[in-house]
Amino acid sequence: AKHARCLSGGFLAASKILQADDYDSGGKSAALSRAMADAAPMAALTCIIFHNTKDEETPEPEKDAMIPHPKRRWELNKEAFLCGLIASAGRRHALGVEDSGCQNSRKGRQRQ
Repeated sequence: AKHARCLSGGFLAASKILQADDYDSGGKSAALSRAMADAAPMAALTCIIFHNTKDEETPEPEKDAMIPHPKRRWELNKEAFLCGLIASAGRRHALGVEDSGCQNSRKGRQRQ
């Protein structure tokens, strides 16, 4: 589960890289944008699950901290996650994806 805790951080790092004025993509920004769109739903969910209670800007926890803290990662970066989710929805639409992919496509014995 340790890698799941870091997923939102990686997503936010890639988001900042794409937004940087001095970023020289070398023709790879489209691939990075696609990867970000694919990662956005899971990055947003893991951010809410793992990084939605504490202050992300201070290394030491405060004794009398508000829970949930107003400077938690989700609140500080909600716009980046939402842009990623919109890009993900657009990518799925462009690819013609009509379901979640969770449906069982095997033709087996039907339950009654």
